[in-house]
Amino acid sequence: MKTEIKHIEISKLVLKYFGVARVVCVVTYGSSIDEVGKKPADIDIFILLKKFDIMDFTVGSVLKKRLPSVSIFVDYEDSIIKKGINNYQFGRHGVYFIKILENGICLYGKNKYIQWSKLVTNKKIKLDLRYRIDEYFYRIYREITDRADLDVIRKYLCRIIIDILLYENKITFPEVSQVHYLRLIQNYLTYNKDIREDLFTSIINIKYKNSDHYLSSLINELYKIYLKIYN
Repeated sequence: MKTEIKHIEISKLVLKYFGVARVVCVVTYGSSIDEVGKKPADIDIFILLKKFDIMDFTVGSVLKKRLPSVSIFVDYEDSIIKKGINNYQFGRHGVYFIKILENGICLYGKNKYIQWSKLVTNKKIKLDLRYRIDEYFYRIYREITDRADLDVIRKYLCRIIIDILLYENKITFPEVSQVHYLRLIQNYLTYNKDIREDLFTSIINIKYKNSDHYLSSLINELYKIYLKIYN
């Protein structure tokens, strides 16, 4: 009930600040439960507007102050259509992100990403997933050389596992939308052994006292698994 009330509150504020005439749909996405089986404390919402307006940055900033526990992202229908659905890009996310938004909860309007998802090719999804995996490995390298934040490194390594499983059609986008990535990997490894469970356990249990060589060996092993998708 509290979640439903919050969803209504979010929709009303989005429409108030951006204007009913401009909003195509409002979608909340991401896992509905966290790694310990509870509802996440924060919410990610994706606002699809008809077209860009110079005041959108200011409006988004004001809206964020009204919804401090909500991460707000804005995209534009006209630019998506002009570039072509299979050329979709939002930040580091490629066309596979449309599949994630398709499976989100629509708080207002008709979820346009359901319609666009039918136009997305499997070939482009796989290509963009490979790009994202490569980008995660690059970010891990930067993280190790710059800050060595193991929580961030651990998250990137787990995200790589998720993307490999998506690439090989071993998990689905609806699953990714509904279940926290740690629980999703654990559930998968309960019944499947193609990614070694001890590798995942080692990644989860990385400690600051572990040597750089140990961390490098985990990354190297996961990279070898990644390269197999090119076979």
